[in-house]
Amino acid sequence: MKQKTAILTALIVGTLSFHAQTLTPSNIWYDVINNHNNTDNLLHKKGFKLKYNAPKKQGGGLSCYFNKQYNEWLFIHNNEQNQTTQVSYLLPTLQKYLKNMVDKKQLLAGEDVEAKGKTSMDNRLYYHLIYTFQKPELPSAKK
Repeated sequence: MKQKTAILTALIVGTLSFHAQTLTPSNIWYDVINNHNNTDNLLHKKGFKLKYNAPKKQGGGLSCYFNKQYNEWLFIHNNEQNQTTQVSYLLPTLQKYLKNMVDKKQLLAGEDVEAKGKTSMDNRLYYHLIYTFQKPELPSAKK
């Protein structure tokens, strides 16, 4: 009986961990975008491994991270000042995609979440969300 209980528990935990949310919208806004200097450490703690990091032709840089356990991709775009301006998040399930959708009314000035729908990567179907952040210009900065 104990063996059956242990097996059932392992199956339930395994199923729940497969559908666990790796990053939430608040993780992306406050941990990834605002703490650019610590991004690599934060993502490694969440299970992401760096796949690619190089400058872009248009200026700035692009970093690509993959979480093998949860089958999720992150593409982090930086501007010329090395500030994170955009994060593309590829999610493997519709459930995770819908969970990461954010009501536009809850966003602060300069924050935006754009739902891009389905896309494919490595012959697999993903759901694509783009998080962008632009600091609003202060009136004194416009002069």
